[in-house]
Parts: sequence; structure tokens; C-alpha cells
Amino acid sequence: MINNNMLRNFRKNLKLSNKEIETEVGLKNKSSIYYIEKSFKDNKTVKYLLLLREKGVDINAFFDNLNKTK
Repeated sequence: MINNNMLRNFRKNLKLSNKEIETEVGLKNKSSIYYIEKSFKDNKTVKYLLLLREKGVDINAFFDNLNKTK
């Protein structure tokens, strides 16, 4: 089940530091991390990815391809 604490729990389980997240994601401060963790379900990109997944798109392949070009 998706809830507002899911991303925070992932971050804590992975022991990701605020600095690491800020650097990798391009955030300015840790309040941005809080905002992302609390409002990700309202993000249009997330909604679009969910729609694509519901229509049968392999979202893991999408992210795998992004990682190759990183």
C-alpha cells in the first residue's frame, strides 16, 4: 500500500543522507525532501507513470534505460 511515509521509510532503510539526496536529485535544502515525500502522489509525472503502468508499460525498463544514459 502506498502511503505518505513510504518514500521516507525507503530513505531511512537505505540510510540516505540529506546531503546525498540533495546532490543526486538537485535539491536546494532538506525541506524539499520533505515536500517530495509528502506530495509525490500529486506529482503529474508520477501520475503519468502510473497510467502507463496500468496500460502495461514496463516502468522498470523505463528506469533501466534512464540509468544507462546517466
